[in-house]
Amino acid sequence: MSTRALFALLALPLLAACDDSGNACDDYVQYVCDCDDQTACDDATNTYADADSKLQDECQDALEDAEAADEDAGEDCAAYGDSGASEG
Repeated sequence: MSTRALFALLALPLLAACDDSGNACDDYVQYVCDCDDQTACDDATNTYADADSKLQDECQDALEDAEAADEDAGEDCAAYGDSGASEG
């Protein structure tokens, strides 16, 4: 095995470890559930539960939009991430 191939195999787990959840939809649902009302949480959960890879970009955009809207409104979601639902 070449040194380059060996390096690639060893680096792969390290690169994967850099991504906390790997699932933008889980992150978006957690944000909505932590920062919005129960109806919005239920809607997001029903829409994005077990989302496939095709929805990840949509979820990432939705998360960024929600965070920006809260910031523009002067709201701070201190609860985001405190539930531990997708931390690990």
